[in-house]
Amino acid sequence: MSTNARHAEPPDVRAKIQKWLAPTEFSSESSDFNKHLRSYVPKTGEWLRSSDRFTQWHHQGNTALWVNGIPGSGKSVVAATLIRDFVNVENAPVLFFFFRHANLANRTPQQMTRDWLSQLLEHSRLLQSLLKDLLEKHPRHEDVAFDYLWECICSATSNMQKIYCVADALDEMEEGNDWFLPKLIELGQQKPSTLKVVTTSRQSSHIKAVLKEPFIVDLNLNRRLINQDIATYVDHLLRDLSKLGITSGDREVIKSTIQTKASGLFLYAKLMMDEVLHNLKHQPLDHLLSELPTGVDGMYTTLLKEHSMRSGVPRDLQILILQWVTHASRSLRLLEVAEIIRSTVESKNLGNVQEVKNTIRTACGPLLTILPDETLQVIHHSFTEFLVADNRSNVAAAETPYPVFDSPSIHRNAAITSVRYLLSCSAIRVRSQDDRQKNPYIRVIDSKIRDNLMVEHSLLQYATANWMVHASKFAECDLALAQMMDDFFNIEKDGFSYWQGIWRMSKQGAVTDAVLHPLHVLAHFGLTSYLKRLCQRGCKVDFHDSAGRTPLSYASERGHLSSVRLLLSHGASVSAHSSLGIAPIHYACSTNLPAIVKCLLEAGADPIHKTPNPKDRHSMMSRKDHIIGQKRYRFGINPLNHVCTHGYSESLAELLKFIDPKDLRLGPIHWAAERGQTEIVKILLQTGHTQSQILKTTEEILRSVWPLVVEVPRR
Repeated sequence: MSTNARHAEPPDVRAKIQKWLAPTEFSSESSDFNKHLRSYVPKTGEWLRSSDRFTQWHHQGNTALWVNGIPGSGKSVVAATLIRDFVNVENAPVLFFFFRHANLANRTPQQMTRDWLSQLLEHSRLLQSLLKDLLEKHPRHEDVAFDYLWECICSATSNMQKIYCVADALDEMEEGNDWFLPKLIELGQQKPSTLKVVTTSRQSSHIKAVLKEPFIVDLNLNRRLINQDIATYVDHLLRDLSKLGITSGDREVIKSTIQTKASGLFLYAKLMMDEVLHNLKHQPLDHLLSELPTGVDGMYTTLLKEHSMRSGVPRDLQILILQWVTHASRSLRLLEVAEIIRSTVESKNLGNVQEVKNTIRTACGPLLTILPDETLQVIHHSFTEFLVADNRSNVAAAETPYPVFDSPSIHRNAAITSVRYLLSCSAIRVRSQDDRQKNPYIRVIDSKIRDNLMVEHSLLQYATANWMVHASKFAECDLALAQMMDDFFNIEKDGFSYWQGIWRMSKQGAVTDAVLHPLHVLAHFGLTSYLKRLCQRGCKVDFHDSAGRTPLSYASERGHLSSVRLLLSHGASVSAHSSLGIAPIHYACSTNLPAIVKCLLEAGADPIHKTPNPKDRHSMMSRKDHIIGQKRYRFGINPLNHVCTHGYSESLAELLKFIDPKDLRLGPIHWAAERGQTEIVKILLQTGHTQSQILKTTEEILRSVWPLVVEVPRR
């Protein structure tokens, strides 16, 4: 159906859909799009749009354009300028996303899909209708399978007269998502003359295996092309020779030297030209150029040393700042980093908060970017790789004071800092309700008081939401951290109960209505090393929270296999179910976690355990439906039903090993057929018992749903 054949949804409905999608702030001043657009140097990159490869993609029926090159060659700037030109010159809708490994919100295909839906919403009445229906059926976008949302994009874009889809830095997409690359290419294949896909990345082998001709146009940002832009950039900076006190011959020498040492890295040219201009009046040109470093590693080491000397910031403080910026779970604000420094460093000599912020601004020079909203980011992903990688090229350890970052150790220190900060916020105790709640594991805090606390204690929001994220990033809980956690979980000291009161009011804490015991929190976030400490102390592993759930159910839902095994080894029950009758096996199947499913089944979990029927007078449930994992379901379903209706073939394979064949006679194949799960039907048809017992009604259903897909065996 044409998008024009439908009426536009009212503004308030569209606003609700946008809120439901929860997109990133892709158009804000601090977004990657605007950040890279600001980095554009006039007249650079003009060769790209006039190149034969670009013209071939733009005017012919090729599926996608793949702009690739080495780190620092300018791929993201190319993406940002193309987006701008598609909008301003061609007046076409553009869906775009910048994958960023350092940002949890910009790592996954799921988030990219929601951003694209948000950007497309105002251009497609069909999409408005589709998403309105989904919103009415599923109050949370997490309840909707990825394939459904992706199909919405495919349906809406197929009706557009012209549209561009840009996915930048595919190599920074979270590991384990290579399955998404073919889907991206297939999107462009559905209507290549009007739907144009642009991707950028390094030339990683797993990406090259998918992005290959004849359907892909490969446009490599090679050294020759980048040198053209470097020459343009240097000429632009050195256009006023008399003001700079150099000759035209000097300019050519500078240009040639920068081009040679940059080795195709436009980023090198920008950073090193800043250094040249800064020192030009203080050092002879020949000496200045001879001292320029070669390669990325040398460049980063030189700049860190230089700006430590210029700013007077000790290298240890430089390292602390960079450790937090590169390992934080989200981008940190300048004020938050200042609070970290004040809480972890002897700050008497650093001055007040404003002076500490100024120290941070100058500590690393251009390598640390401060966006308009005072969010901190490293200048480029290659700088993060320089800091954390163990394969720095030709930079002797004796020559650099900047050691390779030990990520587990950094996360450990971040966890300790966050927990210590939570314990030290004494104002929480003073301003929260003084009376003991009926449940000692939570203190209720007024929302206004909470908001004021967040303002007064700059790191409180981050520490509340992320101490457990950092604590899950290292294998062993050493004595210092264990003692800190002991204090935090000590009910008499109230640290845990106040934290839960604040956390439950956040977006992250809203995932459950239950009041959690420390064991549930540890299982939920996979903090296995400290969970082991509590289990060895004799804690009750089947402790029920206010919703009747056990720690095993949380570990099973979240896919923490080591925590599941630990709890089972200490006697956790696989059959213990919540007040709604939901057992751990339900949660594992709800999120398609075959390793967890296998572990639970081997421990004795029932693969066809049904949730109770609401008509059962013994049932504690009164609602018409309930939540399993991230999805809403009717009563009376079992794990087998779940994997069949949602197409979870991996979990089905594990369940079939433990299911009596007679339980396949009725139900499973019908459920899969009704929901269009082709792969599940094929798997069930391969089981001999299903073939021999399949009913005529089933055959009719299958033939009506897939007359050309499934060959139903005759009786």
